[in-house]
Amino acid sequence: MTDALPDPLVFTMRALAARGALVEVSEAADAAVALLPLPLGTSLGFPEELHVATHPLAGVAAVACGIGSPLLERLSADARRVVPWVVTAPATDAPRVSHATALAGRVVVRNGLAEVVDAAVGMGVYARVTLAWAVEADDRYEGLFAVEVGPDRGEPTGLGSLLDVTARDDDAPPAHVDTGSLATLMGPLPGRATRALATVAREALESVERRHARDHARMAEYFAGLIAEVGSGRRKVDPAVRATRIEGMVAERAARLRDLLVRYTPKVTVAPVAVVFATLPVVRVRLRMRRRKLDREVRVSLPATSLTLDLLACDGCDEGTARPALCDDRLHLLCERCVTQAQGRFACAACGRPRPQDGLSGAR
Repeated sequence: MTDALPDPLVFTMRALAARGALVEVSEAADAAVALLPLPLGTSLGFPEELHVATHPLAGVAAVACGIGSPLLERLSADARRVVPWVVTAPATDAPRVSHATALAGRVVVRNGLAEVVDAAVGMGVYARVTLAWAVEADDRYEGLFAVEVGPDRGEPTGLGSLLDVTARDDDAPPAHVDTGSLATLMGPLPGRATRALATVAREALESVERRHARDHARMAEYFAGLIAEVGSGRRKVDPAVRATRIEGMVAERAARLRDLLVRYTPKVTVAPVAVVFATLPVVRVRLRMRRRKLDREVRVSLPATSLTLDLLACDGCDEGTARPALCDDRLHLLCERCVTQAQGRFACAACGRPRPQDGLSGAR
């Protein structure tokens, strides 16, 4: 298991060593010396020999690296700009073919039929991207979420900790995977990340909206009272003066409400922080989908340790779905979001971008 927060000195020395420095930690373990390459020293603004300590040391001109120190903040910012990634091959047993075919036989097509053609054991590559999100308005909200993708753009639902290297005590050996496979895996992730972000950030955005509505109502009520009081006293006010005062208040109210809108307009950011690629034993099942006089073949996978098949990828939005609908022209798989009602003919979001893997054919 990894520590949530590494020791600041250890992190600093590792960060400097990763950028070419020679480091040596003292026996007291609260100070260290680093010999910096000239480019690194120039970029950080330090001499070639750098003494680093978490606390001030008597008689030593050491640079602080504690929480909040400029050096730690700079190295942390540099580390966040680089997305770490790893390829692993956990030692797990392959699923049973009979289990995979039984699950595939229960796949539901909302407006067609699906039948199992065959199944075979093989290896599949899965990817998990962890992303950091932040919502900034009058306050800041932030957190982490992850999206996953498997073979044939499928969406795994039961892999648990196999794609989370920080949640396993075993050391999965490093592995290699074809770069073309990695590029294919990354295709559906942006769309899935966008939809997942809308879910994880919903509470923060709703909170910002509630406070904006509250302050807007208070501001409008305050100025409404001020406007009502103009000329309401015993002293008679000239109508032209009264109109001028009201006009000024209306202008000030509009300016205050504009400032309020700027203050409560949320800025949403998201960025990847880690990527894991895992090569796992899988059972790949071929399914033949039928609708009217057309049919097509698709593949669905059951990965190791999972009790459920990967969700099929929607050809319209890449979202995973367990109950696809088939379009009439090219039998594209469409999720419940793209097609809420599958009866009759409907507009297909994927027909404008045909895919070479459709495998479309006539009736047999």
